[in-house]
Amino acid sequence: MTDTHDLDRFNLFQQIIEWLNSNQQDHHEGRYYLEKHLPLTESLHDQELENLVRRHAAEHLDLAQDLELHLQLLREVHRRGGTRQAIRDAYVNHYGGLALDTPDWLNVMREQIKRLNELNRPERTRKRRIEILREAQQRTMGSTKVRSEIGAELRNELGDLLITGALYPTQALQTKALEECIELHKQTLRTYTCTRYPLQHARTQTLLGNAYLQYGQHGTLKMFEQAINAFEGALRVYTPESHLEKWLNVQTLIGQAFLKRPKGKPAHNIEQAIAYQQAALSHVTAETNRELIALVHVHLGDCYYARLEGIHTENLQLAKDCYRQALHTFTPDDAPEEWAATHIRLAAIFQALPYQSEQQHDRNLHCAIVCYEEALRTYHADVYMIENATTQVSLGYTHKQRLQGDRQRNLQQASRCFRSALRIFTSSAFPAHYRQTLLSLAESERLRKEVIQQDQGNNPLENVLPSPPGLRS
Repeated sequence: MTDTHDLDRFNLFQQIIEWLNSNQQDHHEGRYYLEKHLPLTESLHDQELENLVRRHAAEHLDLAQDLELHLQLLREVHRRGGTRQAIRDAYVNHYGGLALDTPDWLNVMREQIKRLNELNRPERTRKRRIEILREAQQRTMGSTKVRSEIGAELRNELGDLLITGALYPTQALQTKALEECIELHKQTLRTYTCTRYPLQHARTQTLLGNAYLQYGQHGTLKMFEQAINAFEGALRVYTPESHLEKWLNVQTLIGQAFLKRPKGKPAHNIEQAIAYQQAALSHVTAETNRELIALVHVHLGDCYYARLEGIHTENLQLAKDCYRQALHTFTPDDAPEEWAATHIRLAAIFQALPYQSEQQHDRNLHCAIVCYEEALRTYHADVYMIENATTQVSLGYTHKQRLQGDRQRNLQQASRCFRSALRIFTSSAFPAHYRQTLLSLAESERLRKEVIQQDQGNNPLENVLPSPPGLRS
């Protein structure tokens, strides 16, 4: 009797390992396998069998990292009744609607997106990927044969892609994209309800909160409160114990929302934001995604930069340390956008640092210039139009502030930066930015002429002696 029991357990163990391997390669294959082996969903009440699986995973690190999620999936199928429908619902909850059977036309579109992703040029391929997803999403809306969960997943993917990457070339287009994104995620919540699909509900709330957060940063301040509400909805599902990295991501985003929050006392909101970021860092483990940890450091640096309590100089130093910590992970090759954005933040720190002498001030400004120029390595004007123009304006201001060295050359550099920005900040596309940048250019040119006149006044013979050969105008 015991031998038969042990043999059954061994067979179940082998099937679980086969399922783990197939599910890692393709969620559809994993779902098909589980539907053909329904007894697997009943097997995990056997603690000895679970221990066998854990010991096997400990010997295979690629399995060990995903083991807990797979065990959660099996337990969920069991709770839902252990039927084929229970398996499908659990798969949607864990992996999204595309874990279901998809029509051939959608498979073709998915393959097109996959090939575009393999080019590893997201900033160059985003427009085409948006077009494909938008067409796919519209086709699912007009089909009664496609499950609503598939349409919901496509809406989430489209909404996320709309506001990921480079900003749009005009404020109007940026606002339109954010509004479309918010509407797509709201529609998705009608399908991904917290009762039936809690994990996808939390993921959608995270995406929605991020869209509100970005909308608020573009001037619609009431959106920060809606971002906080959406993130809090996600945190009712994600916990450090069940989904650590997802919890960390929401934790750092809600901290960003509190940092920008217009409601309440600013100093209190900033301290609340710091608490969220520090709580996130306190849960980091050796296995935590390094880019996620770097993102938390960036957001904590933002908090210290804006902090109203404490000693200002110390807060700036803490912010600088956070940004530099993030740059140990972000590289121009692997995370170019994060690399550039963090250098922009560092530049602002150097400009804000107090100084005891003009020489020290000039060193800080020089460091800021290096940071802006580093960011421009990523922010090419043909792709990152807004980012390039705003960085050029900031770089121009920094050159204009420099009083040390060749003052005339510094002002020439400033004017060159402002003119570069004006190629993007045109009077029709960005009227407010156009006017401000034009004023900055005029001021830079005025100061440069004053420096030239001063230099000529200090060298009166310059107006008398003939110009060297070849330099006459």
